[in-house]
Amino acid sequence: MAHLLILGESGGDRRVAIEKESLVLGRASEADVRLEDRKASSSHCRIERSGEGYRILDLESQNGTWVNGQRILAHDLCGGDLIAVGTTHLRFEETQGPPTPPASSEVERLRRLVSWFRRLTQERDQSRLLNLMLESIVELSGAERGFLWLAEERGAGRIRVARNFDMDALRKPSFKVARGIAAAVSRGAKAIVSTSAEEDPRIKEFGNTGALYLRSVACVPVRAGMRLLGAVYLDNRFERGVFRPEDLPFLMAFADQAAIALENGRLHIEAAEARKEIEALNRASRGESRRRRPISAR
Repeated sequence: MAHLLILGESGGDRRVAIEKESLVLGRASEADVRLEDRKASSSHCRIERSGEGYRILDLESQNGTWVNGQRILAHDLCGGDLIAVGTTHLRFEETQGPPTPPASSEVERLRRLVSWFRRLTQERDQSRLLNLMLESIVELSGAERGFLWLAEERGAGRIRVARNFDMDALRKPSFKVARGIAAAVSRGAKAIVSTSAEEDPRIKEFGNTGALYLRSVACVPVRAGMRLLGAVYLDNRFERGVFRPEDLPFLMAFADQAAIALENGRLHIEAAEARKEIEALNRASRGESRRRRPISAR
């Protein structure tokens, strides 16, 4: 059975079973799941059965429905997906049999995740946002260090921001494994979650891991729609099993935040360039008009 874990309401966390074929979430009293949230619309979104799974649809809400940090109109849900409705955050869960109450450590991580997302949505500067995203994912995932890799049309790519890494050291041959993993994922390879990197054949494909003393590795793509922008790389040299396959939705949520920041930055640059072109055309047009203006008779 599927459930929604509603985080941090005034009365504490609340778990709701999805027992109907369709479930409406919103502020209205007649909503199947009523949310005491002024930023939520009366009928904000709907969760419905779709084949073997579930699908969430936005109901033309004022502030939008967000899944893993990305605004959606419709989205096929996976276990662990984090849903934002107004200022309310919910986690979608799929379990076989009666639900197991989440461990206190897991609930605490979810609360911290919600707190970080709120900080991320309030930040407007692209560089600060990308650094905050990386700081957040390193702290919450248990990673020791990480970096954001940007794909480039010409060349292998480059590192945009890093956490607990020396930027100069990352350019050295000894770090070719980390760079190779990030480059491969940014070109379309599947996300990687390795619990024992020194024994993982997927990691060994990129070279000898001995110099890096890698124990745990995770790398997820940064996507804007169907476009691959880069990858987020994380590792830990001291502990095995830091990252688990079930952590992927959580890691992808932060990668989506990076994608949003990068796309907003690109659109801002394009808009600024368009304004400059328009201003140049206007100046040229005014100059031409002055040259053609007839001289009045005296």
